[in-house]
Formats: sequence, C-alpha cells, structure tokens
Amino acid sequence: MQRIQTLFLIALGLCWTSSPSFAHFLWLVPQKDNGSEVHLYFSEGPEADNPKLLEKIADVPVTAYVSDKKGEPMSFAFSADRQTLAAKHSGATAWKLQHTYGTHGRDVKNLIIYTAMSIPCGWNGMSANDRVSLPKEGFTASVTCDAGQLKIALEQDGKPAAAIEFDFQAPNDHQTLTTDATGTAVVDGIQPGVYAIRCLESDPTPGTHNGTDYAGVNHYTTISFRVPDLTKVTPVGASDSKISELPEPVTSFGAATQGNYLYAYGGHTGSAHSYSNEEQFNRLIRWDLSSSGQGNWEELAEGPRVQGNALIAAKNYVVLLGGFNAENATGEKSRLVSQAGVKRYALDKKAWESLPDLPEPRSSMDAAILGDTIYVVGGWSMNGNGSETKWLETAWKLTLRNDGTNSGWQPIAPPPFKRRAMAVAAYDGKIFVIGGMNSDGGPTTACATYDPKTDQWSAIDSLAGVPMNGFGAAAQEVDGQLIATTEDGSIQRWNKDSQTWEIIGSTGTGRFFHRLLPIANRRFVILGGANMDIGKFSECDVFAIAP
Repeated sequence: MQRIQTLFLIALGLCWTSSPSFAHFLWLVPQKDNGSEVHLYFSEGPEADNPKLLEKIADVPVTAYVSDKKGEPMSFAFSADRQTLAAKHSGATAWKLQHTYGTHGRDVKNLIIYTAMSIPCGWNGMSANDRVSLPKEGFTASVTCDAGQLKIALEQDGKPAAAIEFDFQAPNDHQTLTTDATGTAVVDGIQPGVYAIRCLESDPTPGTHNGTDYAGVNHYTTISFRVPDLTKVTPVGASDSKISELPEPVTSFGAATQGNYLYAYGGHTGSAHSYSNEEQFNRLIRWDLSSSGQGNWEELAEGPRVQGNALIAAKNYVVLLGGFNAENATGEKSRLVSQAGVKRYALDKKAWESLPDLPEPRSSMDAAILGDTIYVVGGWSMNGNGSETKWLETAWKLTLRNDGTNSGWQPIAPPPFKRRAMAVAAYDGKIFVIGGMNSDGGPTTACATYDPKTDQWSAIDSLAGVPMNGFGAAAQEVDGQLIATTEDGSIQRWNKDSQTWEIIGSTGTGRFFHRLLPIANRRFVILGGANMDIGKFSECDVFAIAP
C-alpha cells in the first residue's frame, strides 16, 4: 500500500466549503499542567470553536494513559452549558482517540480519519518516568522544552519520521516545519502555553465506507501539549546559598525550620533496600541560617535510631514523631519495627522530653503543625514480620499548650484513603496530604485536604506528572505559597484561585524521600533524598521564587 506524508494545505480544504467542518480537525487539549483533564475541540486549531459542532463528536471514545499502565477507556461529558466536552482522569498524563469521520468531498470523495493526542511536555532534567509512551501507531511525538527552545521528535509507526512537513501551531501563530534526518524539528522563542502539531498521511487506495465509494484516505493526526512556565523558580548558586552538605547522604528523615535554624533528624544512610540499625541516622542536627560563610551542621543530641519519621518545630521545641527502627545488625535478616514514641527536644534546656505516644506504632507517615496543633496522617505499622504490616486508617492531632502541657492524642475524621510515603503540609488553614503510595495499588499523585473547622476531608487536584511523582514528595509553605518538589524534578505550586497544581520550575535532578524547608527571602532548600539513577544526596540545594 502506497503512503504519502505531506502537510495539509489550505488548497486541499477549499473543496470543503459546503460543510461546517471545513478545515476542522479533532484536538485533545490539556487544560492543566498535570494533564489529568482534556477538552475535545472540533476546530481549525487547538482552541474552542462553534460548540454546536461538538454534538457531532460527543460520543467519540477516548483513552487515558497513566504511566506504563494499559490505557483506560473514558468518555467525554458536556459542561452544564453544553459549551465544552471534557474528560478527566486523576494521574493521566497522556490521552488518545481515533475517529472515522466518514467520506467527504464534492466530485471526489475521500475517507476522513482523525487521530488526536494530548501528551506531556518534558524539560531538561525531567525523569524518564514522566515519558508516557502511547501506542506506536501512525504519527506520535515527544516534545522537550529547555530555555525557550522546543525540540519535537516525530515518529511514524515507531520509527523516526524523517523529512516530514507538518503544521506547528503556537498561541496566536502557526508555521510549517520539516523534520531532519532524525525526525527532529526545533523551534526557538517558546513561551508557556498550549501548542500543537498536525500531520497528514494520505493513502490513495480506494474503498467503500457505509455504502459510499471513496477514492482514498486522508488520515489527520493532531498532537497537543502544554508548555509549563519554569521561570518562576530559579536555583541559587552554592556560593550564595551558604548551606553545607548534610553530614551523610540520607533519605526518609524528618526536617523542620524554626526561627533562624534548620533541623533534621533520623533517616536511612545505607544502600538501597539494605536496612540495619547501623544504617539509621540517630542525631538531631541543625544549621544556623544567620551564619555568614560556610560552616558545619551542629549536632545537638543523640536519640533513637529511626527512619520514615516526622519532625515538627513548635514553640521552643523540636518534636520527633514515630518512624521505624531496624532491630537487626548489618547482614542480618531485616526486622523493621514501627515506633509509637513521641519526644520533644527542648531548645532552652538542651534535653529530650517525653510526649504522649502515638495511639499506634506508625512509620512512613508525615506530620504538620497548624497553629499549636500537630496533625499526623498516613503510614503503616510494622512489627518485624512483613506479612503482618498494617496500613493505618486513622489520623490524630495533639495540641501543645503554652504552659508546656498538651491535650493528648485525639482522633480526627478518618482519611478516605490508606496511604504512606506522602507529604503533609499546613497551608491556608488546612492540612494538605500530597501524593504517596496507596495500600491497594502503586504510587499516586492524588491529593486531599483536611479542614479542622469542619473535621472533613476533601479531594483536590492531583500533582502534575505520572503516579511515581507523588511517591516520597516533599512540601511546605514558603512565604505564603504551598510548594511541592517531586521525583521527576518538577517544582509545583498550589494555585488557590484555580485550585490546581502548576509547574513553576525544575530542580534539575529529581529526588524522592527528601525534605523541603522554607528559609528567608522567598527561598527554600531541598535536603537529602535519593534519585534512582544517582543514589542518595547529602547536598542542600536552595531555590528562589520569583516575585
């Protein structure tokens, strides 16, 4: 069968003037940086057109793709005013549909087939985990934007589409591009927004469709993507950040900011999947932000050997919560036991003091403080026998009073999930639970909030990226903004107005099981963590949020 690939020319569309679909194509356009929602347009470009045309395509099925999992069939739904067709799937970053529109033309009829895709836009340093692979059928593409330059790698049936002309549509502009011998085209001057490419594959083989003869097939493919604004956060050079490396590379630890100090405690210092008592960090350390020049982390005290713990700064204390202890020595079979202990280090007395134990041993959870109340959410309870690990369904709060006493642990409404390895942060009067690992599945980007005023949980928009992005993420309020950093290297901000997560920068190298702490002047620091390709980090990288 002969195939001819070419750009759709306006002259070709002149024979369509008798139809309202003249020069119209199907477009799947991502509405958020996380790609979890797409709108279906029937228009000349990746933007809304006459909503009456949507009636023709309302029943077209679409497939959502999440990470490397098999695609999930979805349906579109009209908005209340029937102006928009939308499909949503938490965790999806890519979408695809194919629709045979039918025969079209005056003297010579052709069969029209549309394929539309929505894909994520990558950036320099993005983890390969975010590269969702769509089926290698017909035209597909991957796109990467770095410093305002967009690289488009076009393939056809899984092979580089060399020397192919295609239509490139940018906000308020479009142009014709041609791929090189490697199937690549490059465009400069890219700004944040929605972009799309459109290709035509013509097959002159005649046939019959629904009783009507046609001379050939015109197969139009559109691929849309959203370029995020990565300019809102910039890295601060090591000479200006003035925060030295941690004493050891570490993951799964607790950290907090209190006044002019950064505090860290606990964590795993061994190699991946190796657990022993000797490989658990048992020192409370701090960094003086007011110190000029390079210094060292100060060791304040020793304590229990734990990892998967939380650390909270409250009043004149640093509070250590939960975690698990590896009771075995190096080389022995792992005996991992979750802890219920809660201790606070009195900064004035320079001594540990006991607080009420958690109602159940808990590790791989997180905690946040809102006002004078500490909230603990998520995690599981291990007793040394992995087959008896219990995912916890409860959540608790503890109020610290000014006289040094406390309320004891009190239950809050049970979360509508069982999750561990998430980030928990206080922001805008609520407790945010971000990402994690589900008890009945793998990692997730799903997020929720708890409102202490109503004692109710609410689901909110998911983090951008594939489910792995939520595993071991970190989050904190930074100068009135909720910031999260993820495994793929994205820096994301919660937009209060749109109630969505937006990508505002990149760490360059992604980390998980790290910590994010606010420091002065719209800055934050990322401590420790690990990368699947590199291993553990001792580095402390500082970033500045643009005004």
